[in-house]
Amino acid sequence: MALSKAASKSTPLPARVAALLRESRWLLLAAVALYVTLILYGYHRGDPAWSHSASGATVHNPGGVFGAWLADVLLYVFGFSAWWWVALLAQRVWLGYRGMTADEDERASGLFDRRALWVALTGFAMLLLSSSALEFLRLYKLKVDLPQDHGGMLGHALGNGLSHLL
Repeated sequence: MALSKAASKSTPLPARVAALLRESRWLLLAAVALYVTLILYGYHRGDPAWSHSASGATVHNPGGVFGAWLADVLLYVFGFSAWWWVALLAQRVWLGYRGMTADEDERASGLFDRRALWVALTGFAMLLLSSSALEFLRLYKLKVDLPQDHGGMLGHALGNGLSHLL
């Protein structure tokens, strides 16, 4: 009984350790942003990936097998709009960095306001959907090696619906 009471009382982390954990979170997010940039830039249609199989083929993607697979999924679903994921990650890193270095007054009047995360993610989802649909409708003449049409599978579905509706 005494052990469970002692285990349920948690002592807060020292301020220095908490700051280190917050900083490491943003460094990890920056690494993910760089990795996604690398795999999208290094996409090669001949790599074995989600949308097609290529047995015994060498992987050309700088992110390896997982990078080739992830780049293929992102480009297949979103088309060029997959690059918006890099922009979102970079914005979250920037916001986190500004939050670590700025005082409270500067945070409130900074480049990005402190709105709820769900509002920002809803706006990002709307940007992703509309961007994919517009790519499908207007960038069909662009000759680029993508696993799916321009705008990806999402843009294909939304773009066809919008073109029939309008």
